[in-house]
Amino acid sequence: MHVSVREDDGHAIVRVEDSGDGVPEARLPELFAPFFTTKALGTGLGLTVSRAVAKANGGDLVYLREAGRTTFLLALSSEAS
Repeated sequence: MHVSVREDDGHAIVRVEDSGDGVPEARLPELFAPFFTTKALGTGLGLTVSRAVAKANGGDLVYLREAGRTTFLLALSSEAS
């Protein structure tokens, strides 16, 4: 796993990436949906709540699959109060 933080155009960008299998293409539309989980004891609220918090603070949370790497980008605005 690799984690990095940088500043870009007034946003703090946290990048978390690993070489895991990633999310199956067919499941991508559900990824940030409430109550979507692949875990037996999961609630399916983690990514939904995380994205909502990011958006409430002028940012976003996105998933990318690039060159065999799974990546989540969390952007938070430095202007948010």
